[in-house]
Amino acid sequence: MVLGRKTGECKICKKKGRTEWHHIISQNHAKKTGQPHLISDPNNVIELCRKCHNQTTASMVRKRLIREEGKKTIENRSIIERKRREEALAKRKAKNKLELERRKVSLVKEERRRTERKVQNDERIIRKKQRKEERARLANEYEERKVNSINQLKERSVFIENPPSHKKRDFVRYLKQNLDNDKSVKNWFDFFHNNYRRIKLCKLYPTDHWLHNPIEFDKKLSQDYERDGFMWTETGFTWHKPVNKKPQEDEIYQEAIKIINLVTKEFTKAKRDFKKEINGVLNYLLIGK
Repeated sequence: MVLGRKTGECKICKKKGRTEWHHIISQNHAKKTGQPHLISDPNNVIELCRKCHNQTTASMVRKRLIREEGKKTIENRSIIERKRREEALAKRKAKNKLELERRKVSLVKEERRRTERKVQNDERIIRKKQRKEERARLANEYEERKVNSINQLKERSVFIENPPSHKKRDFVRYLKQNLDNDKSVKNWFDFFHNNYRRIKLCKLYPTDHWLHNPIEFDKKLSQDYERDGFMWTETGFTWHKPVNKKPQEDEIYQEAIKIINLVTKEFTKAKRDFKKEINGVLNYLLIGK
């Protein structure tokens, strides 16, 4: 828009100073009515100060429109903000509801797992108690069977109360020390010595023994074993009945008897030879032969 130079004097209050151009027919009305030339027409403008310009109808209408627009903008912003808050609140409620549902599901699952664990623990305790009772029952049965078996073995005189040892090493060593005192010991020493690392008494346990195994039992071998003087101990091991060793005094006495007999025999022979010589000398003196 090209207008003339300002004079610096308000056309209404005649005050001099800074002035503004005021369109008599407003620019907006000129645009709406198709008269855009009025916007740059010098005859359509006057020079007014700021105070008078603000009091014109167009300025007041503009201010009113601006206020209304501002109010509408504020209202729109308020509405938008309220809607946003409502949407945020709705989302928060939906999220809280979903979280609550998830928590309920989690609590239900946790309660189910807790119930299952409790049932499993109860079953485990029951099974443990049953196993304990079963072990106690088997132990009692074993002890009862062992006591009855020991009584039967005592009746058959094949049980030894307090053996010198319950170890295989000591047993084999004992057999080795008594090889010369009992022939039956020598026979079984070879058996145990050759099978020292895998001695299996299952073949030898008799039918009245508490460790009897009918699958591996050898009746003839067991009878021979007991007949040769072997007995059973309270630990399920075996030992030999005490071997009657000859006292050391008897051995010395026997050696002395042997020496005396030998000396007597030699003395008798020498006496006989001497008697023959004496008889020969007497015959020669008496008969001359």
